[in-house]
Amino acid sequence: MLQQWGRNRLMWELRAKGVPDTFIRAGIAALNPAEYDSVIDRLALKKWRSLDGYEVYERRQRLSAYLQGRGFTTGEVQQCLPRILPRD
Repeated sequence: MLQQWGRNRLMWELRAKGVPDTFIRAGIAALNPAEYDSVIDRLALKKWRSLDGYEVYERRQRLSAYLQGRGFTTGEVQQCLPRILPRD
C-alpha cells in the first residue's frame, strides 16, 4: 500500500484513471487484511500524536475526518480507534 490510502480512495483514484470496476473489485479483494490494518493503525497513531493540543473529543473527530479523507470507511475507522487510542 504505497500511497497508504483506504479502499474508498483506491476505488476513486482507479475509476478516475478509467480502470474497469471488475479489476478494481478484484484488486480491493486482494488486499492483505493484516497489512491494511497496519497501515490504518500507523496513520491513525501518527495523526493522534500530532493533535496533542486538542481536547479528546475534538482529537477523535479530527482523526476520524482525516482517516475518512484518506479513503478509509467509517466502519474501518471505528474499528481502528480502540486499537490505537489510550484507555481512559
